[in-house]
Amino acid sequence: FFFFFFFFFQAEDGIRDVERSRGLGDVYKRQVLCQALIRRYLARAWYNKVRIAKSTLEGNIESIRELMHKHNLDAQEFKSCFVNKSISAPFKHLSSLEEYEIANSSKGVAKEDAALPKLQDIMKEVNRLKQENEKLQEQVMQLSNNKMLQSNIEEDKELKAKLGARYEELPSMISKLKEDLQRVNEYAKNAKPLPIKIQHPYQYSKWDRIHEPDNVVENAIADNGKIYKALNPAIDITLSNGAYCFVSEVVVYGGEPSPAKVEIYKSNVPNSWILIKKGDCENGKEIRLEMPGEQVAKYLRIKFPSNIRGGNIVGIRFITIKGIVKG
Repeated sequence: FFFFFFFFFQAEDGIRDVERSRGLGDVYKRQVLCQALIRRYLARAWYNKVRIAKSTLEGNIESIRELMHKHNLDAQEFKSCFVNKSISAPFKHLSSLEEYEIANSSKGVAKEDAALPKLQDIMKEVNRLKQENEKLQEQVMQLSNNKMLQSNIEEDKELKAKLGARYEELPSMISKLKEDLQRVNEYAKNAKPLPIKIQHPYQYSKWDRIHEPDNVVENAIADNGKIYKALNPAIDITLSNGAYCFVSEVVVYGGEPSPAKVEIYKSNVPNSWILIKKGDCENGKEIRLEMPGEQVAKYLRIKFPSNIRGGNIVGIRFITIKGIVKG
């Protein structure tokens, strides 16, 4: 009984002797200590990484220095071959091993296993075949020229028989045609965008005026991003206030949907049109139509039969006409 009582009081004493907390200060101290250990660990890891990278970089630099030194030695050795700033015969024939060995053989420095007699025979045969090939090409060219000349003579005889006395006018007409072509070519080189406007007021339906008031034909000659859409549109344009103009090129920028084909007509009086050019369009790309010959007109009609999808509605974003005002 006495022993049990003593043990009981010892337990009570042990419970009471537990170390009490000393407040939040101990927690903060432990946090500071942990942070210091973490920083030290990270610093050591970073230092090791930098040290390894530095060692690798130093090794690479040393390798580059050795390589540069080797190249300098090779360059000096190569430079010593050209003391007199002239290329020796062996170096002139480095395009092929055979020619190099043949060049060395003439100086008595050929290798024993170069098979020079065989190589020299082959080179002679190659040169002979080249000469024969050149002669054959000359003969073919001469025969072709003779055949063409004979054909021209026969054609002239036939044409002279058809034209009779008017055949004598042919040289002057050919000379005049050449002069005209040269003049047209100069016009085309100097062509610039012409001032254009719509030939006559377009009549729009009541539905168009109410539901699509901005869809007007003037959009096709104003580079403002707007699109003119219509069923099989045919746009009549007056060139430079009705003056006679040489027309060299028509540029069409399609809208959505883009046109599939373009037809160009000219006229010097309203509503009397002559077809002068046709062309195909590609989706999203401009089309440039160069006019044949010397086309002089006051008015142009640009017609779009269909769009790229086969439908009737065609969108036109912008039209440019290049040429020269003739007055």
